[in-house]
Amino acid sequence: MTMVAVPQRTLSALILGLCVASQTAAFMNPAVLRPGLRGPSQRAVHSFARVSTKVPVVSLKCSAEVPSWEEIGTLLPKAEPAPSPVLTLYRDTNAWCPFCERVWLALLAKGIPFDEKLVSLYNKPDWYIEMVPTGLVPAIKIHANDEVMWESNDILKRIEGKDFFADYPTLYPPSEKEKAEKMMDEVQANMISAVRTVYGAVNTTEELAAIAKEFEKDLDKMDAILGESKSPFFLDSGFSVVDCSYVPIFERLAVQLPSKVPIELRGNERWPHLNAWFDALENEVPAYQGRVQGDAYSWLATISMLPGQSGMSLTRENRTEAAQAEATELLRAQLATPPSAINLAHRQQAVRALLANYQAVVKDAVSEAKTQTYLQRLESEHADEVDRALRRAAVALLDETTAEAKLQGATEVEGKAAQLVAARLCVPRDMGPLQAAALRSGLGSVAAAAAGSKLVQTAK
Repeated sequence: MTMVAVPQRTLSALILGLCVASQTAAFMNPAVLRPGLRGPSQRAVHSFARVSTKVPVVSLKCSAEVPSWEEIGTLLPKAEPAPSPVLTLYRDTNAWCPFCERVWLALLAKGIPFDEKLVSLYNKPDWYIEMVPTGLVPAIKIHANDEVMWESNDILKRIEGKDFFADYPTLYPPSEKEKAEKMMDEVQANMISAVRTVYGAVNTTEELAAIAKEFEKDLDKMDAILGESKSPFFLDSGFSVVDCSYVPIFERLAVQLPSKVPIELRGNERWPHLNAWFDALENEVPAYQGRVQGDAYSWLATISMLPGQSGMSLTRENRTEAAQAEATELLRAQLATPPSAINLAHRQQAVRALLANYQAVVKDAVSEAKTQTYLQRLESEHADEVDRALRRAAVALLDETTAEAKLQGATEVEGKAAQLVAARLCVPRDMGPLQAAALRSGLGSVAAAAAGSKLVQTAK
């Protein structure tokens, strides 16, 4: 591949899922959605703090009344104290910036506890511009010395420093440091053909087909590089900073390429090592699987809004329709899944998210639609029923002994509210994919119990 220098700002504008980022306003506060995190009024420290998965001994009295949020909170085990944060991460509000994702994933993988402040890509506050003159995200501020740094590659190297980060596992293994640095130098250049294929302007279908064919050769080279590794990741030693850098690229390409050109990354026998890499990420990297990974529904439901989807395409019309249909079926399946089939820890984490953010969720459900306008919002006078639907879903996830009784009497409006929230839930902006599946399961219980409730349209 030819080395081409492209500024981060240019690549960010091209690859960044801005339309996905703008598809939903702030719906839930990501600062409280990981295991062990504290509520929004306290410091939200991000780490994989352990939370007991033991079923709470407290059970709600079996009455027709739907429990309050305070009562629901008694069903959750106490989280262990969060460690003191080492730094603050400044990232995009909607969790789709690929450069932010690199750093976010690396911090979680290393286990570095951090505060988080979300910055709107469309209306960056003055204090942020003053702190970061370029206005770019991500940025970090190290608490011990107030050092501020931006540019994702620089941050990835900085958090390997021996001054404040010596106690955390390295993503730059000493035995392969030179190899890792060489690969990191190539990451940005290797993005160029992907950018050209998905986002580049072309005049004819023949030109687009030729570009796609060249990109397939680039994918062949990437697959060969992975095939030379002794692990399923880019380095022999396993998951590293190189993988953190490539995750945002290939995760987006797996979704966006088929809607532009006839290239399927996942499940394609032509690239077995690339597929093994995807599988390893989803099964061997808790930081990715548990929080940073987008879920299939969120990608598919918004595919028509992704950058590069306008203009010429060899497949777009049919692929978009297929993606919309698949998104609807995925949502149906998650709504139909009984909570008992979901891991208890993931159910508890989903309820923690609701406890911290239910007011914002209710407001979103009864506000004028600015995005996903095909999803019918509820009238403001139904706010109490939206809240009640959320509480019923929480009980369904936590207290199986009384869930059936608490679901009785769910109204049609509550059923619609439950499905609306499930369709609006966006991963990874609001929570990780496992927690989202759990929450949709609880919401599905409410929808199933509600008389006359029909599945809402989920994609357009």
